[in-house]
Amino acid sequence: MNLNLIFDILKNEIQEIIDALALKNHDLAEEKVIKLSEKIADLIDNTTNEDFLREISKYQILLEHLKSKL
Repeated sequence: MNLNLIFDILKNEIQEIIDALALKNHDLAEEKVIKLSEKIADLIDNTTNEDFLREISKYQILLEHLKSKL
């Protein structure tokens, strides 16, 4: 799969979590955080590309920050 496509999907999913938090829909945000956490973990587990790992770690850090807002 194209790396740019993967990162575009991750950006959209992160934005959905931010939107849910802004609307105070914490249940939906929490559900999306769990799903995205699993997706990111799978991506990390299935790659050896250092550039990809470096980039995806940024999303993982952002997701951890969003988890703390729940």
